Amino acid sequence: MALILLISGIAAFALLTWTVPKRAPTLLVALLFVAIGLFRRRREIRSPSFDFLPGEIYKWSIAGGVVGELVAQLVFHIDPGAPTSLVWLLLGAGGIGGACGIGVGALSSMGVIGVVGGWMIWRNSPSAV
Repeated sequence: MALILLISGIAAFALLTWTVPKRAPTLLVALLFVAIGLFRRRREIRSPSFDFLPGEIYKWSIAGGVVGELVAQLVFHIDPGAPTSLVWLLLGAGGIGGACGIGVGALSSMGVIGVVGGWMIWRNSPSAV
């Protein structure tokens, strides 16, 4: 079980690194927000009674995706044919950035659960002692 979790966590991180170049600013800011969220919970991750809350990763990743998409449209003009009014910028950032954030959240939570959970099962298994 531990090996399956570790492999699936590593595969999720590999898939995440493959998707980043597809929409780099949006996904990188979402990953940055996830890293900030995990950094804030670093003490809980190290504890033996770690209770993983993927909802927190989703909140951070969706917020990061929205901010990243808004920055990408305002600074980098990713889609020059897109409407430039404030309402359309906010709707586009919410829709595209939120969807990218959900994808980043799913892959990040799968990766963290796989790697941390697999490691905890491996470390606490009777055959490892």
